[in-house]
Amino acid sequence: MSLGLVILVLGLLYLLIVSPRFRRVAAVALGILAVGLILLVGWYEQNQAEQKSKEEAARNLIKIGQIELVDPRVSFSSYNGSPERITGRIRNNSTYSLGSLELRLVFQDCLAQGGCETVDDEKTDIYINVPSGQSRDFDDYLGGAVLSPKGRITWTYQILSASAHVD
Repeated sequence: MSLGLVILVLGLLYLLIVSPRFRRVAAVALGILAVGLILLVGWYEQNQAEQKSKEEAARNLIKIGQIELVDPRVSFSSYNGSPERITGRIRNNSTYSLGSLELRLVFQDCLAQGGCETVDDEKTDIYINVPSGQSRDFDDYLGGAVLSPKGRITWTYQILSASAHVD
């Protein structure tokens, strides 16, 4: 295959050297290709900017207080004790359809004689479509640190942001 490519390139170079007409055709074709490439790059960048603008607007439509997590639970790996899954129900009390939710999970190791120590602090995104005024169950994987508790593991969550569903 590389031999065929070498022969093709050598043939094109030969035609560029020998034929003035081929040079003109090649220059026009190269110009059309360059203009097409510039238009394609411009379209792609404009599309990316529009998508980013939509996502930013979606983050501002739903207030954190309009979203509830009902009975959230975390399960831990039997292999290494790391947080493995988070499950529960998301209730959307906003007027917009929910598309994603960003959570902060804090895991603490609490000793029997009192005092807790934070052993993991992570953020996770849950992508779920919850229409306005409805609820949906969720089940998502976590990628937390290995936990070796000296006492009892407790955890808390905080909703950091909620984004509306963007088409």
